[in-house]
Amino acid sequence: MAETRVETTGAPAAIRLTPAHIGLRADGEDIAVITVAVVDTQGRVVPTADVPVAFAFAGPGRTLGVGNGDPAGHEADVFVVAPSTRARAIDGWRWKKIADPYAEKIPEAAPGFDDSKWEKTDVRRKSGPLGLNERGLFRATFTVTAAELAADAVELRFGKIDGGGHLFINGKRIGPTGDSRSASIYDVKALLAPGPNTVAVALANYGASAGLNQGVELRLHDPPKAPAWSRSTFNGLAQIIVQTTKQPGTLELSARAKGLAPITLRLPAAPAVPRPSVD
Repeated sequence: MAETRVETTGAPAAIRLTPAHIGLRADGEDIAVITVAVVDTQGRVVPTADVPVAFAFAGPGRTLGVGNGDPAGHEADVFVVAPSTRARAIDGWRWKKIADPYAEKIPEAAPGFDDSKWEKTDVRRKSGPLGLNERGLFRATFTVTAAELAADAVELRFGKIDGGGHLFINGKRIGPTGDSRSASIYDVKALLAPGPNTVAVALANYGASAGLNQGVELRLHDPPKAPAWSRSTFNGLAQIIVQTTKQPGTLELSARAKGLAPITLRLPAAPAVPRPSVD
């Protein structure tokens, strides 16, 4: 004996979250597929409810994706946020001719060296100022704070380094100059300290002209903010997929929509032995 019933639903009143299964394993691989439904006051799915639902996730896990089965939909299935980058120009460059830009230690590259009588140079120019077969040292002092050094990454970006030689940070030679056909970027976080720091570039020119050109920047890369996950329901339904990490705990998924009662679903993730893997 079988029975089916079709009922006219009421107005959308709330959101319901229903996981395909519970009892997750904290092995870094287990997932939960959660059905998102817009229901009326009697808990019936409203098939005409196509409303945007915003999600918030907390706990030892992550959101993998969202969907609703709408063949004409153009909403994103995955939300990826890139790290944010702050940049500021390093100015106040001076330069002078030197004998050996390839030396392991160059006294003029050391912090505190008096370069006040050196010639000023604009590193935003397109070429110069070294002439054919000339050798020179370019240096500048800039200040960083402890808060800036707390960024995920701290880089020096040279728009263009014409000529061959080496880069010095606080008097220490850290590497050769890069290809003059593209920007040169150096990871300098571990080499800087709060307060004033000195950067110097020793160059030898074997062409028409050489120098530091097209600008120098200090770049700070901050961790990306958590993406704002959302998805509109289609015929009153949608899905969201979450995944555990290797840390046991409780995964919390909250869903909100304008005019509807919000809901929070809690899924426990029990300790588990991860599969053997090669890092």
